[in-house]
Amino acid sequence: MTGVIAPPRGIQEGINVSEALSIASVFRAVTILGTTVAQLPFQAYRGVDKIPFSSAQNNLWMRQPDPSITKYAFLQRTVTSMATRGNAYWRLIGVEAPGDACIGIEVLNPAAMAITYDLETGVILYRYNGYVEPAEFQSWQIKHIKLMELFGNNYGIGPIQACNTELKAILDLRNYSSNIF
Repeated sequence: MTGVIAPPRGIQEGINVSEALSIASVFRAVTILGTTVAQLPFQAYRGVDKIPFSSAQNNLWMRQPDPSITKYAFLQRTVTSMATRGNAYWRLIGVEAPGDACIGIEVLNPAAMAITYDLETGVILYRYNGYVEPAEFQSWQIKHIKLMELFGNNYGIGPIQACNTELKAILDLRNYSSNIF
C-alpha cells in the first residue's frame, strides 16, 4: 500500500517554552493571562484593612514595585513566568539581612534560576545567571511563587510542563503537515 507514512513515535524529548509559544493557541492563552492580570488594580491589605499607597511611607514599592519598568510590565512578567515555566521569582531589593525592609521588587527570568541547597547549613540558595555576573541569593532575598506545587519538588509546574507530551504531538503534526502541503 502506497501513501503517506506517519513519522515514528518513539521516546522524544519535551519541547521548550519557545517551541510551545510557537503554537498559536498557547501563545494567545499566555498573552491573555498576562494582559488580563497586568490590567487589574493593584491593592495591598494587612489582614482585612486596605493600606492606602499614599500612607505607606516605608512601602513605596507598592506604587511601583520595580522602578526600572512599569507596574503593568512587572505584573505581566510575573504572570508570564508562571504560565510558561510554572515559577516566578521576585528579588526583594534592599533586603540584605532577614527582617530588612523591602524597597523594591525585581522580576527575575525563571529560565536563569537554579535552586540548590547549602549542604553545610541545609539552607536553600537561589543561583541566578541572568545578570552579567552570576549571583547567589538566600531564601529571604527571593520570593519564589509556584503555579502548581508538587511535594518533594523545588520547582513549580506550569501548563507547558504538565502538557508537554500533547504539545510535542501538536508540533509534530504541524511540522508533518507542512511537509505534505
